Amino acid sequence: MERQFEDLYAKGTFDIVRKPLGIKPVQSQSVYDLKATKDNEVYGFKPRRVFDAVAAYLDASRKDHETVYVIQRVGFEYHEPYVGVKGWVCQLNQALFGLRDSTALWNKELDTRLSKTDFYALDEDPCVYVKKKGNLSWFLLAHLDDFIAAAPTDGEVDQIFPEMKQQFEIKDIGEPSRFLGSAITRDYKKKTT
Repeated sequence: MERQFEDLYAKGTFDIVRKPLGIKPVQSQSVYDLKATKDNEVYGFKPRRVFDAVAAYLDASRKDHETVYVIQRVGFEYHEPYVGVKGWVCQLNQALFGLRDSTALWNKELDTRLSKTDFYALDEDPCVYVKKKGNLSWFLLAHLDDFIAAAPTDGEVDQIFPEMKQQFEIKDIGEPSRFLGSAITRDYKKKTT
């Protein structure tokens, strides 16, 4: 949890400000979901190739949106001289997972950045991104900060990761075994997934 709070601070997610009069800051809580490899090795809290955007929502700006104030978490008060001083709160500068408008802000940021790599969202399903190369198509399926990439060949799938890494801080998790709670199996001989 300490690493997550350091990510928030390092990315400029919030500023410590005096609580404005008449404002009721929101509470925060930590929610975890285990993330595991195909061999069920846990690699974090939270599947052809899987990518995970690190602290994704923090890339989406709250500029021009409602100002949100959050009570500092006990044990994670930032920084001197504010530690233990009543009346100081976190004013959010970036989207934060769990706020009602954060998903929309993240999706807008995702669309903007993926368009720089020639991926575009389908009108029929805005979570599916396509990139055309001649007669071939590359695909990205996005769910919050998790992505599955598919392309005609493994070599082309391998090309997607460096493009995404230019746009996001991202981890390559490898071949998927689970995605959105569903098991994924692949039969190479039958060429089925």
